[in-house]
Amino acid sequence: MRVLLLALLTVSFVASTTRFDSTTAFVKVVLRCKNPKDPNVKVFLMDSDFIENVWDEDDTLDFGNYRLGLTPEMILSLRGQEFEFSGLDPYLYIVHACTDKLNTRKIYNLPLMESMYRSRIFDVVIDLDTETPSVSSRLAYP
Repeated sequence: MRVLLLALLTVSFVASTTRFDSTTAFVKVVLRCKNPKDPNVKVFLMDSDFIENVWDEDDTLDFGNYRLGLTPEMILSLRGQEFEFSGLDPYLYIVHACTDKLNTRKIYNLPLMESMYRSRIFDVVIDLDTETPSVSSRLAYP
């Protein structure tokens, strides 16, 4: 009982003296594919959790639909915000049909950063034919 009380007092003290802020990932996505079997792409902004297990799956921060082949190229803006003690581990989860086979979808994961404690803006361009990404980032609030 004393241990439980001491733990509760410690957590209360830390919570009252620490400023907890959430971290935000702002992501602008451009996708390219020469001959998509289906021009519709689903893009998810996810947060990877520290330990993969059945009870705590990765968190979906935001999602959107991207349409390939538009002129000018479509820019999909995603925004995700969350508080994590271990920092935010944002990544893109993309479901697309930029394949040689009909009625086949591929999944592409792109980690953006690990242990992100400060909000950032990401500019992402991905060639889905070769699954080659170009990622740049900067602090959102310098």
